[in-house]
Amino acid sequence: MTTGIRLAGLRKDFGATAAVDGIDLEVPAGAFLVLLGPSGCGKTTTLRMLAGLEHPTGGEIRFGDRVVAGPGVALAPGRRDAGLVFQSYALWPHMTVRGNVEWPLTVARTPAARRRERVAEVLELLAIERLAGRYPGEISGGQQQRVAIARMIAPRPSVLLFDEPLSNLDAKLRVETRAELLRIHRATGATSVYVTHDQVEAMTMATHVALMRDGRVEQFGPPADLLDDPASDFVATFMGTPAANVLDAVVRGGRVEHGGPGDGTDLGPAGGLADGTAVRAMYRPESLWLTSAGAGGPVLRVAFAEATPMAGRVVVTGVVGDPARRVRVSVLEDRRPAAEPGDALLVALPERPDRLFDAATGRRVDLVRAA
Repeated sequence: MTTGIRLAGLRKDFGATAAVDGIDLEVPAGAFLVLLGPSGCGKTTTLRMLAGLEHPTGGEIRFGDRVVAGPGVALAPGRRDAGLVFQSYALWPHMTVRGNVEWPLTVARTPAARRRERVAEVLELLAIERLAGRYPGEISGGQQQRVAIARMIAPRPSVLLFDEPLSNLDAKLRVETRAELLRIHRATGATSVYVTHDQVEAMTMATHVALMRDGRVEQFGPPADLLDDPASDFVATFMGTPAANVLDAVVRGGRVEHGGPGDGTDLGPAGGLADGTAVRAMYRPESLWLTSAGAGGPVLRVAFAEATPMAGRVVVTGVVGDPARRVRVSVLEDRRPAAEPGDALLVALPERPDRLFDAATGRRVDLVRAA
């Protein structure tokens, strides 16, 4: 039976430090949840609590209708109906591939005939039948990962947990293995939770993303929602390839301005925000374009930094601001500009930013649009 996951007020303290600081999430049965975020944000600690390797300081974890962790409840890892693939794979070196995959079934006292049948099924599913008699030290890293996944799914757990399983693979194999993991997820029907710091993996694989920061969930939802409607400036600058540009600005005379009074760049109407309000203006790279002097409209002067080919176009990146507060600005162009690093470029801005965020809280500001 497929199982959903619910986290309510989940917290984990290590001394005076809150590694996970009150998470509330509801993951539908059969979903592929990616816990995404920078190093130290709490995503691995959250996964370890799901697996039963850490006990929460506060809050509750439910798998379906069962409380697996919470006040007075701490189900052992083996009783949670969950499988875990570690970053290091953690295979038994003295056991063959077949032995590694069969081991959890042996521990569960599955009858021998059924064990052999199930091992054959998962070896075929992972396309590693020919490796059955080999030892972990005799196969490649990618093959070891497949063995680890086969071992995880052999007992048919209702929840699959992945702790950065692709981090030890080269770039080409990572791309190939992402598709394999999704195929396995669909074949098992299990609810999957996958930890990564790589937003490309998140956007490729997830049905739901929880972007974490400092132990909290900054935004939760389908991947497209985080890209199209970021809830904070952190989400805007973390998601996307390239990520959105964010400029510091302030409201003056009913307008949003970047830079000092008198010589700032007009970013558009303030939409009812009070004068003096500090904001952060977001522009997607595709909303900007390079222009020439005298073309009209608001422009931003940047120092050219680099040009990166990407999917038939070029990401042109410049920097703006003083050395203490340099901001990178990326623009999508059809070709590389005839410029050298340090040369001045003019970036044209649309009539208004794609989003505004409150500078103090980082959260999205909803503007009053003129009719």
